[in-house]
Amino acid sequence: MESDSNKNEAEIIEKVREFGVNYFKERYDADVEFTEFNVRPPHIDRSVGMQGHIVGDEEQHIYLLVNYVTYEVIMGTAPVGFTDSHPNLKEDSVN
Repeated sequence: MESDSNKNEAEIIEKVREFGVNYFKERYDADVEFTEFNVRPPHIDRSVGMQGHIVGDEEQHIYLLVNYVTYEVIMGTAPVGFTDSHPNLKEDSVN
């Protein structure tokens, strides 16, 4: 049986994952997939770090840190060329 905290964390991850996918689609017209999630507890900063890649190219890494209460992007990285229209994203020059 799944505990309430695990269920709550799963719900947070699903909502933030959906937000992140839409974020990249709306701003960069890019399809992305998030594969790793790190939910930070409320006493730290109520955020989720998500790592993933551009769909169809697993070498094009992306990362978003999102506040799971306000759905504000705190910071992120994206492949070279994705950062031109959003100052909170930094180009990921590590390949």
